[in-house]
Amino acid sequence: MCRDEPDLPAESKALLEAGWSARERCRPDMSHFLFVHAADLCRREGDPCGEAHALLALADNALHFCPDDVADAFAHRETLATKALQIFRRFDDGEGISRALRIKSSVTQSGTAQRLLAESLAAAEATGKPDSIVPCHVAVANRMALEGDYESATSCCRKALSLARDSGDPKLIAIALETLASVFQGDLSQRREFFDELHEIYRQLDRRASLARSLVTCAVLACEDSDYQCRTAYLQEALQLFQELDSILQTTCLDLLAGIARDQGQVERARALERQSHLIQEPTDVPEGLAEAFATGDNDGALEIVRRWFSKKS
Repeated sequence: MCRDEPDLPAESKALLEAGWSARERCRPDMSHFLFVHAADLCRREGDPCGEAHALLALADNALHFCPDDVADAFAHRETLATKALQIFRRFDDGEGISRALRIKSSVTQSGTAQRLLAESLAAAEATGKPDSIVPCHVAVANRMALEGDYESATSCCRKALSLARDSGDPKLIAIALETLASVFQGDLSQRREFFDELHEIYRQLDRRASLARSLVTCAVLACEDSDYQCRTAYLQEALQLFQELDSILQTTCLDLLAGIARDQGQVERARALERQSHLIQEPTDVPEGLAEAFATGDNDGALEIVRRWFSKKS
């Protein structure tokens, strides 16, 4: 998810924003590359808090960048978050402290996670800023759901959503709605209303990858009422979005559509979808000249190369 970074020097902030844009385009490898250079730039310019924010971006990206080795990704995420937390504590940066604790809580056991989340929420509330407070409530809700307490998770999400609506920030509303729709255990029509509102916000924000992932989630949840037509519609829209983004996640949609075809006795269609899925390769292209621009310290030139690359991918 794209983030609004705090007040950082223009070049550092631009690199972090470019990294989040690459993530939204389903390219965590490019995100990693840009976040690393943002951290290096802050380090060279003597901006420790900027470096810490870049480290948190790397931590947030870790599970996406190396999903095949989850244990290593979790360990790397905790190491980065711990280093960032040490810096933020040194400079008494409440927003940074809250965010670092939140990320650390996601890779720790229940008791420790609850303590970290409580500290994170206290730090966020001390800032008085909704963009710090809302994600904390959502993180608490996710932990509750992970431990099977869906009723408390739903209540926590509703509180987060109320705060987000009061702020008027559609990004915060989306954060709260996304988790509320996922943890809600009540009537399916109510859950769909949450998802419908969430999808409309994603469309307004042009968050195509987030929209596509949420549509896949809806398709999976629709299994509960065996609504093949509804599931197919969700997956076909998600597939189109992932194709526009040249994302490897096309394969998820194709495999699920193949499963639906098999369930309906359409064996040949299922085989055709599976063959199409097997032909898709994960994109690894990197903008020409980007590494050289960073190597020579031409950060403005590097960012222009990334912007041109994004425009071609859009």
